Amino acid sequence: MKQQAERPKAAELRERGGYSVVDGSALAAMLPRWQGVTRPRPGPQAVLEAVVRLRGAALPFSALERDILSARVLEYAPEYLDRLCADGIITWQGCERIGERDGRVALYLRGDMPALGRIRVPEAGKPAAAIRDLLARQGGMLFAEITATLGGFPPDLLRALWRLVWNGEASCDTLAPLRSLRGIRGRRRAHRAGSRSRRVAAAGSDGRWSLIAGPDRGFAAPEARMAALARSLLDRYGVLTRELITAEDVPGGIGSLRPALERLVDAGELWRGEFIAGAGAEQYALPAACASLQPSQLDDDVELVVLAATDPANAYGTALRWPHTAAVLKPQRAAGARVILLGGELLAYLDRTGHSLLTFVDETDPRRGRKLARLAGVLARLARNGEALLIEQVNDTSPDTTALGGPLREAGFRASSRGLLCRPRRD
Repeated sequence: MKQQAERPKAAELRERGGYSVVDGSALAAMLPRWQGVTRPRPGPQAVLEAVVRLRGAALPFSALERDILSARVLEYAPEYLDRLCADGIITWQGCERIGERDGRVALYLRGDMPALGRIRVPEAGKPAAAIRDLLARQGGMLFAEITATLGGFPPDLLRALWRLVWNGEASCDTLAPLRSLRGIRGRRRAHRAGSRSRRVAAAGSDGRWSLIAGPDRGFAAPEARMAALARSLLDRYGVLTRELITAEDVPGGIGSLRPALERLVDAGELWRGEFIAGAGAEQYALPAACASLQPSQLDDDVELVVLAATDPANAYGTALRWPHTAAVLKPQRAAGARVILLGGELLAYLDRTGHSLLTFVDETDPRRGRKLARLAGVLARLARNGEALLIEQVNDTSPDTTALGGPLREAGFRASSRGLLCRPRRD
């Protein structure tokens, strides 16, 4: 390994690569481009390319298909992801439960699971242990087969199975059980041939279940895991800062990744230096990402980008701090919330209810009127192409009393008893 003195200095890298240190808005503008949000493509191949960027990221399922994959794949269809899972190309792992009907899940390429999958302490309890032992012996099984083998009360077994899921120990060959928990798909009716009786499949029981690799079932050694994690994070972000690594909840933080990152620096695959102003002295970037870190010109040609607040392509709340607001409502990376960006500028934050909006356009900005008009237009498109949008508050006050009230009305919002309302388009 090269000595520290032999590694290129940041100034030398700038001279060699022709890049300059940029402010945080350049990163916020680059990430949607880097992750394919600004140029979505159609079909299953686009889903696979999106998963390569997103693999290992713990994302709320409520936003994964509706907002995150749909932002990267034109006319996204759940069947695309299910097909890749059924073909053994992609798998998923539960990371954390969120309430009764949601949770964070991570997608992986099947071969990445030993190196990138999360390692957990086995779930306690007899029902969970019984299911774990059964799946270890039998491999993939339908839930009906699990209940027939183990006996007992099916709802209790289903709860135990989902404890294994959210603990990262069990998974399924489809994402259908996650959708049925969300109520996205109607309950499936099943019945035996020749029988008049019918059973309603319990929500969350669809598909064939199996165990994920465990500490004694094929996880890679720690050094190999850190090397794989470093590469996956670079695939996702192109540029790594201490804040981004912290937001990814990497065990040991940047210190645990440093050896793997420095090996890539020594190999000439990665640059170490200052790329984002104010993001600390220790930053790492792929050369291609440095080339993409160009500040956007905020003119009429720059497209507005709507992202789930939890989307890895949103730099705010991880690599970048949220802009200051005097409002009681504070932005956060919450499931269901959305951000609207113009270049790297955060124009607005829409909370998870869709009723409260924060705007961040400075009153002294000479382009303020144009920006607010474009913001109102994209909010109207969200409503017309999805569900009705009722904005009750803008920066903690009635929308009609703000500078955004007029643009919202011009965009198609109408007054209601609670605020300004825009309904979906009726074909």
